[in-house]
Amino acid sequence: LLHLLLDGSIHVVETQVYKDYKKLLEQIQAERPMLARESYKKKEAEEERKEKLRLARAEKAAKKRQEEEERLEKERLEHERRRNKERQAEMTRQKSLHSHHFPYVHHHALAEHNALQMRGCPRRSECDICRNRNIRILFAQSNPPKYTCEECDWDICDEHFREQN
Repeated sequence: LLHLLLDGSIHVVETQVYKDYKKLLEQIQAERPMLARESYKKKEAEEERKEKLRLARAEKAAKKRQEEEERLEKERLEHERRRNKERQAEMTRQKSLHSHHFPYVHHHALAEHNALQMRGCPRRSECDICRNRNIRILFAQSNPPKYTCEECDWDICDEHFREQN
């Protein structure tokens, strides 16, 4: 309709349709900033909702991770407790092997090192006296133990045993 009638002509300017059109344009111009603000607020609200959701997911994952760590720590402690209990039972069974009394060497009864086991395997250790003397000497070799006191976790080699006895 506007293209048929020339813009600004008396017929176009005075018609009610043109006046309604101009009024609508003014209304749109007036509402445009408000629409932009509303659009911005909506976008902000959406971003805030996404951030809350992300934080909730991160918190849930952290809680799950903490529960898993607690469960693993509990299992580790239970395993360690069970191993220590088994070791104590093993030491009790081997108590009868501690039948050698050498008061000049050690204040507890000693057992032959080769007869003892540590968690079901042959004990692996070194003479405590050799180890203490060799701390200052790099790469020094300790002698294998001859006697052991499981109560003190103490070992002595044949050379030091003869020296002290």
